[in-house]
Amino acid sequence: MITYYHIKSFLKEPLDFRLVNAFEEVADYKKHFKLPFNVLAFRLGNVEKGEMTKEKQDYILNCNTGEYFYRAFNQCCFIPYGLPVLIESRPYMVSYSLHFTLERYPGADIFRGCNQILTLDHLVTESQIRQIFYEENPLKARCLAEALICRICAEILPEQSDKDEEWRFADLLREVRRKIDARWNVEMLASKAHLSTGAFSREFSSHMEYTAKDFLQNELLHKAVILLQEPHATVQSVAEQLCFSSPFYFSKFFKRRYGIAPQEYIRRHNADPTLKA
Repeated sequence: MITYYHIKSFLKEPLDFRLVNAFEEVADYKKHFKLPFNVLAFRLGNVEKGEMTKEKQDYILNCNTGEYFYRAFNQCCFIPYGLPVLIESRPYMVSYSLHFTLERYPGADIFRGCNQILTLDHLVTESQIRQIFYEENPLKARCLAEALICRICAEILPEQSDKDEEWRFADLLREVRRKIDARWNVEMLASKAHLSTGAFSREFSSHMEYTAKDFLQNELLHKAVILLQEPHATVQSVAEQLCFSSPFYFSKFFKRRYGIAPQEYIRRHNADPTLKA
């Protein structure tokens, strides 16, 4: 039985969920990533039939611990927010990925600081993933994706810390999320906080465990990803909306932070699905 007290208690818990991206791909690359969101990655089948040899198997290297996570068929793993990894992806398996954040306020993801790549095979089935990615109704597909992510998060929540509480600059960070473009810088944040740039930077880094500049770039990347998903988006139009001085500098920023060029991101986002069961 749920009492009125319990309902009142959990409704007060501040959590902001955002599904940032969802895609399927067969890719061949070896790249470093430190992404400002969490990743659920699924390996649900092989493109080339036959035995999976060690040479064909791809992996994720946890750059903080030096541990290798070798990936196999019908496997799900979780990469936490901001964890530096080296991913080698080989073109023998289909990859399905869901990118998301779950924050108490902008930048304060509940999985930030987690240091382990987790295996989640016991929480996810192949049929659940195929149901999401091959559902023709976009609204239903999104509901299925969000329901799956939230159920998984409930199982793997990290222990809370004092820094999970509302911070005095939380409203300023919400303003950044609403208004971010390439013109924002640390000096602007410090001015709005009525502090010197040095004092603000020190408090920010101490509380958030990364720099104010990183926060601004993460928010700018989030917004760029969303804009690039819009119909008829171009690199030039998004660069203009985000107030970059040129499409070249926007492309350079995006590729450095996301790992691929924005034009390639648009191509992948608009590609017709070809990996049907």
